[in-house]
Amino acid sequence: MIRRLGVAILIGVSVLLLLWYATLPNAETERHQSTLEQEIKKIQLPSGGVVRSISLRHRANHALVDEIVEGDFSYGDLRKHYDVVLASLGWRVRGEKTIREWGSNNGGQVRWYCKGPYEATLQYAGPSANHDWNHSIALSWGIGRRCKMP
Repeated sequence: MIRRLGVAILIGVSVLLLLWYATLPNAETERHQSTLEQEIKKIQLPSGGVVRSISLRHRANHALVDEIVEGDFSYGDLRKHYDVVLASLGWRVRGEKTIREWGSNNGGQVRWYCKGPYEATLQYAGPSANHDWNHSIALSWGIGRRCKMP
């Protein structure tokens, strides 16, 4: 009985260590993270837009760079702006949809773009949203499955 308990504990600890190790960044995700950080610097904000915050994250199987932007922009203006800017950098429109927040339709929108295995996400909060930000632009690898993965 004690031997079985010891084996069970050893297996449990081994599984936990493997799960922990699987979440650690590796050379591949660090390379993708670096590419995304360089790429987001090339994306020109709409005139009057101010970056409120930047998030940088990567794990064993994904990478993300996210900019939260303040400003007074309509979705139509943002869509037009980012369609042109991202197309000039090699990104292609992949789709869009209206988003709800806690069941409410605040006019929020999400639009996706692809460039190889990378995905760009434009998220517009909406005119009725009670946020201190207008939109975000995020670049990711390995999170969404809209873009071609190798």
